[in-house]
Amino acid sequence: MRPAIPCVMLVSLLALMSGCASSRSYSGNSPSAQFREGEQKLEVGMSRWDVEQLLGKPSETSVETVGQDSPGGSWNALIWTYRFSGRRLVVLFNGVGEGDPAVNNWRWAEY
Repeated sequence: MRPAIPCVMLVSLLALMSGCASSRSYSGNSPSAQFREGEQKLEVGMSRWDVEQLLGKPSETSVETVGQDSPGGSWNALIWTYRFSGRRLVVLFNGVGEGDPAVNNWRWAEY
């Protein structure tokens, strides 16, 4: 009976790691219809919470300085990336360090 306990624990751990027991997040071969519908509703000025409600948790996040060559000068961006096979949706938030960052822009990119 004892060997069954480690097997059950292993299956539970794998389910948790694969996202089955966590909130929605996207990474895979192609965007789902639900994801594409959410992406079409993105708007400049949306909060992180609003974006997460539409698209789920990002595959990865980072903070980078962007806009070095723009007329307005550089700024710190919170970057959320949603990865799919060969493509990624990149969402940039401005206002990092000034309260709740808001969507500045987004784009699809190949990798």
